[in-house]
Amino acid sequence: MSTQTITEIEIAARKDAERIIAERKNETVEPGLVPEIDVNHLSKDQARKLMSAEHKALGYRPPPGSLAAQAQSVISKHEKEEVTGKITEDVARTIQSAEHKAMGHRPPPGSVSAQVQAAAAQNAQDGGNRTLDEIAPGLKEIAEGTPVTKDLANTLESVEHKALGYRPPHGSLAAQAQSVAAKNETDERSRTINDA
Repeated sequence: MSTQTITEIEIAARKDAERIIAERKNETVEPGLVPEIDVNHLSKDQARKLMSAEHKALGYRPPPGSLAAQAQSVISKHEKEEVTGKITEDVARTIQSAEHKAMGHRPPPGSVSAQVQAAAAQNAQDGGNRTLDEIAPGLKEIAEGTPVTKDLANTLESVEHKALGYRPPHGSLAAQAQSVAAKNETDERSRTINDA
């Protein structure tokens, strides 16, 4: 986490906005307009504040390459790394939220997200290191954004089917994986679960 204060983040956002405006007008960018802030060590809240301040200063969403976009990219990368390691309560909430949104209701007991929730609770309780692949082989790959294959989708559906005692419902993670895998097989593309 960075030791940057909110004021320093807001100043950096304004400087970067001035730099972007100058570049868009094909003006020479003064060295002082290049903000001095390390985006690699900002917290999620600090990155959000930076995005907000730069958006306000520009009057539109900061473009790719902006300080705010770089910070968001770093945070996204860190979150992806968190998802692929030990199952935490944050990881479980993220997975359950995505499945809840797709299904339109809370995932049923035994669903992949329910299993992830249980593993997160156990990890928190006993300090364990349960991982996504322990729940369902290939779940880590799906969380990392690997293109969904028919084999990967079948494995996920099998695990969820065994846990639920019936075929996974529409909108479940397994059902989404099946849908994406079928599309990938049909047109030979490389969609991920995020494309569902």
